[in-house]
Amino acid sequence: MTTFDYREVPPGTYLCTVAEVRVGRTTAGDERWSLRLLVADGPHAGLHAAWDNLVFSPRGYARARRVLRTLGLPGKERILPADLEGRRAMVEVREATYVNQSDEGYIARNEVPYDGYREAP
Repeated sequence: MTTFDYREVPPGTYLCTVAEVRVGRTTAGDERWSLRLLVADGPHAGLHAAWDNLVFSPRGYARARRVLRTLGLPGKERILPADLEGRRAMVEVREATYVNQSDEGYIARNEVPYDGYREAP
């Protein structure tokens, strides 16, 4: 079996910058913002830490609010995806492995746990 390893940094907690936000929809039709997180300092500076998703659904609102607040965007009436770019937070990343449906191999990448964000120092 083939393993595709997309991890650029080991599991841990890093000061990260939101480098990019891609807007899309979940399979259920809910709005989803995918955040590309880059390590901002230290020996892994500039490397890709993880992609993380904010889902704007009844189930996902609590986490989305928590992440937006941690990124310094509390209380704002209308937040646009571009408002997140350049924002920083301490982000925990951990390894996750998934089955690759196309060739029955595996995909290894980093993911951010539900409560994996802390305010940047």
